[in-house]
Amino acid sequence: MPLAMVTLPGGDRLMTLWSERGAFRLKTWQMLPTVAEASAYGKSIVPECLSPQSRHDLGLEPAPPRWCIEMNKPPYNTPQWRQWLADKNAGKPATLPTTNLPGPK
Repeated sequence: MPLAMVTLPGGDRLMTLWSERGAFRLKTWQMLPTVAEASAYGKSIVPECLSPQSRHDLGLEPAPPRWCIEMNKPPYNTPQWRQWLADKNAGKPATLPTTNLPGPK
């Protein structure tokens, strides 16, 4: 349990102080007060999105979330995926780009 907590100027960080085995520890935490902020932060730090094969294996829809393409996250950081999203946004029929999926092991 923290001995002390303080919100840092700006309101987006929290500092905690606690004692552990006789030593004092400080930790700074980033505060994400809304679901939208937490979601945006998560999207910004994820290095890549689930591949089409991973989406399939997890039972997800084949189409990736639009933010994966808009944020240029691998494996959707190709011209084919950007064109697919542009066509979809324009209301044109859009077929998912083909992907070289690994075969069964």
